Amino acid sequence: MNSEPENVFREDLLDERTPAPSILVIFGASGDLTQRKLLPALYSLAHDGLLPAGQTIIGVARKDWSTDEFRAEMRQACDEHARRSPVSDAIWETFAEGLHYLSGGFDDEATFVDGQLKALQPKLRFMFESGMTFFRFVTRLRYLRGYCDLPL
Repeated sequence: MNSEPENVFREDLLDERTPAPSILVIFGASGDLTQRKLLPALYSLAHDGLLPAGQTIIGVARKDWSTDEFRAEMRQACDEHARRSPVSDAIWETFAEGLHYLSGGFDDEATFVDGQLKALQPKLRFMFESGMTFFRFVTRLRYLRGYCDLPL
C-alpha cells in the first residue's frame, strides 16, 4: 500500500506530463536556498520521474568550486533535506550528470562566455531561478541572451 496521501487535484488528469529538457540556471547556487530547498526539490522530482531525462542544472556563484565539488555539496544537501530520502545512489548518479557549476561573479560576462555554458548551448530552452532583485536579474540575463531566444 502506498504511504503517500493521494492528491485529489490529480483525480481527473489522464496522464502525468514530463516537460522537455531545459537548462535551469541557479544564481547564488552556493547559498542556503539552493542547498536547503531548490536542489533537494529538484532531486525529489527526478526521483519521482517528473524531471525530464537530459535536464541540465547550472549553479552560478562566486565560491571557488569545481563541478565535482558542487555535485558533492549538493549530494550532501539532498541527503539532509530531500523529501525522498534516503537518496538513491542510482538516481543520484543520473541526476548529478546534469549538474554543472560556474564559478564567478554575476556581473562578470566572462563567467558566462568563457565558462561551460558554451558547451551546453544546444539545449532547447532556458529557465532561470534567482533570489535577486529584478533589475540585477535582467542584467544577468543580458549576458546569457546569446545562448537562447530571450526577448531582451
